[in-house]
Amino acid sequence: MAALSEDFGYYPIRPSKVVAQGKTIEIYDLVGKDTTLFHHSINDGESSSGHSRPDKPACASTASGRPSEGTSTLTHDDQLSGVLEHARVVFFDFDGPVCDVFARLPACGVAKQLTALLSIQHEAAGAKAAETDDPIEVLRIAHETDAAIAQAVEQALTATEVEAVAVAGPPTPGAMEALQAARSSGRAVVVVSNNSADCVQWFMELHGLGKYVARTIGRPSGEPPLMKPNPYPLISAAEQVHVDITLSTLIGDSLTDIQAAHAAGATVIGYANKPHKAALFAEAGADAITDAIQDIADVLAA
Repeated sequence: MAALSEDFGYYPIRPSKVVAQGKTIEIYDLVGKDTTLFHHSINDGESSSGHSRPDKPACASTASGRPSEGTSTLTHDDQLSGVLEHARVVFFDFDGPVCDVFARLPACGVAKQLTALLSIQHEAAGAKAAETDDPIEVLRIAHETDAAIAQAVEQALTATEVEAVAVAGPPTPGAMEALQAARSSGRAVVVVSNNSADCVQWFMELHGLGKYVARTIGRPSGEPPLMKPNPYPLISAAEQVHVDITLSTLIGDSLTDIQAAHAAGATVIGYANKPHKAALFAEAGADAITDAIQDIADVLAA
């Protein structure tokens, strides 16, 4: 991968391999000097790189987190039914509703490594990036600084995202059922993500989810300002499946999803996979709220 060159003075990206479902794929570790961060294995206890991984992440993930399985504790079934009944296309955000991207590779560790790359070339931007533990936010800051630096940071982030989803574990509880139910109901299904299309497609193929999805819209390469909350990805997705954006709904777990859907003219279902999110989504005007993706599957299959 043409990523971070010695000419830029960045830390190297080290080639490695991931074994998943009997397949071996080449990936690239984003590493600092003499740093070992990642464990390349789909199954706990199985190492394909010789790297060790602590039983728990070293720092809290900025990803949505995986909720415990079980029934929903929110009671918005009527709102959920009304929103989905109107929708001819269902957009799924990826990180949260479908996959906990940084479940095993802590997002804050990735953010720190990206920040190190940025700091070498632009000290002030690196200092700003050090204030966040969100890799996507580091990318935004890099883009504001310099296009060439941003390209290198994005390449490193994409490589790490692919590695992360390869070891992230199973889909979010209810995600497979929701994707299948949406497709079976005759609706178009599109994954719209601020993560790279590469990592989304790898995860979908790994877990047999690709057959339910008409399109995958990853972050616009080289254009972080077009990521959600910008409505561009949703408008683009609707155009690609030839559906009026007002006849679509987005399932997302962040305020940026709510904002993007509103700006695009779509409805939005807030996935409150953390306790504090339900109130935030209600205040932001989500059309429906649920704390279980299985709820969406059940409504669509009814």
